[in-house]
Amino acid sequence: MRGINLLGLAVPLIVSVAPVAAFAQAAETKPNAVAKASDVASEETIIAGPNEEEVICKRDKPTGTRVATKRVCKTARLWNLERIEMRRTVERGQNERMKEGN
Repeated sequence: MRGINLLGLAVPLIVSVAPVAAFAQAAETKPNAVAKASDVASEETIIAGPNEEEVICKRDKPTGTRVATKRVCKTARLWNLERIEMRRTVERGQNERMKEGN
């Protein structure tokens, strides 16, 4: 009689632990997939003079594709100017929304 009671407890315990193990295994594989996706993007640097005249080539990967990449080369100064302009555009858009919301 006592053996049947232990068996009755063991089966629900095994069934309840199985989903946790499957979830843990799935969680372990996700960071690897992210790392592989980031490995695709690459940056090449070709030095052509002083720091501001350093040519930096980046591979631009269009959204929605894994294969097609486009190589874009600019000086460090131009990359910085583009980054600053993008930031200003985003901040301007955020400020406009703040003015409309009040």
